[in-house]
Amino acid sequence: MIFDQEVEEIHRQRRLLNAGKINLELFMANMKGFDQSHKCMANKIQAYAVAFKANRTIRRHMERDGLIGHGSMPRLDSGSFEIEMIRCPDQDRQISRAECLDYSGAHDGCLTCENDKITKSLLLED
Repeated sequence: MIFDQEVEEIHRQRRLLNAGKINLELFMANMKGFDQSHKCMANKIQAYAVAFKANRTIRRHMERDGLIGHGSMPRLDSGSFEIEMIRCPDQDRQISRAECLDYSGAHDGCLTCENDKITKSLLLED
């Protein structure tokens, strides 16, 4: 997802700054670029909200543009897959991927769920 990639890049830039591999001016220029990208993404999300009000499917457009993964909801406060929110069709509510992993261990119906497959591929890298 686009946002997760940007968050990872910001963390990488910060590590480079702390290690002295880039100077503050370059770091600030990079952060200005990320800020512009974030504003663009926020404008896109706002446009999707307007489209949603016009009875268009916001999720399909956001998935197509890579803003969210299949079956997930955007969480702009973290890049961690464990706390990414997804819709659980069995529980009929939003749950985190970590909750999905815990729940699927005790329910056979989850074996055919696409969210379960994606969650296991993201969280169980073995």
